[in-house]
Amino acid sequence: KIVRNEGFLGLYRGLVPPLLGSAIFRSIQFGAYGIAYGNLGKYHWTAEEIPYTSGLQTRVLISSVFSAAVRSVVETPLELMKIRLQTGQSWRVGTSSMFSLAGWKETLSRRQLMELYQGFGITMARTSLLMTTFFILVDYSVRKLPDVVNTPLIGPFFKGGICATLSWLVVWPLEYVKSQIQANTTLYGKEQHQHLNTIQRLKYVLRNEGFLALYRGILPGCTRSLVANGLSMVVYTYCQALRHYVLDDHHDESVKKQ
Repeated sequence: KIVRNEGFLGLYRGLVPPLLGSAIFRSIQFGAYGIAYGNLGKYHWTAEEIPYTSGLQTRVLISSVFSAAVRSVVETPLELMKIRLQTGQSWRVGTSSMFSLAGWKETLSRRQLMELYQGFGITMARTSLLMTTFFILVDYSVRKLPDVVNTPLIGPFFKGGICATLSWLVVWPLEYVKSQIQANTTLYGKEQHQHLNTIQRLKYVLRNEGFLALYRGILPGCTRSLVANGLSMVVYTYCQALRHYVLDDHHDESVKKQ
């Protein structure tokens, strides 16, 4: 229907916010985790293993939540823009053009910022659980499956694709509700249900449709996660290796000159 009415490009509605934003928040989430993990190592209690977790350290959990908080601040308005554009809505409160001076003042106004951060609480909860699950799975994989993780191409794809997709399976009900809230979606076409909060929406869906309804859209979601996160981790790992190669080569040249 979309292709027939809008053409092939209609399938890419809402592309710009995640295209620009994911480059920022996906970089930030790993940077924030690395900084927190490294600095927490100064405190011995964070490096102690949590009982009955097969070697999991406290700093993995703390760093995951810190990473999620930083990511959520950047991701929430971008996700809202994407969802509103995909559903044919405007993400701006008023009607002024965003390219005019009035439009920019409106976009940066307190009211508009509040609109852009609609769903921040559920995004933070979803992302905290998502990143914590992801980094725990990566931590276990590095320690328990070194032969798989250290294999070129397969290892990065496993960490990025498999670990991330398993994490999305855990948090999908929160992702489902988050999308509803940010899209201003009504439940069963009833306007009085449009402004239900997260807990109320979860209860309503569970009561009327059952638990499996919270996993609506999981197949395309997991497919996207497997491909996107798997390939991005492969590229990320390649760029890291390339950086080290360039730095080592530069160091060798400096030594030769000396």
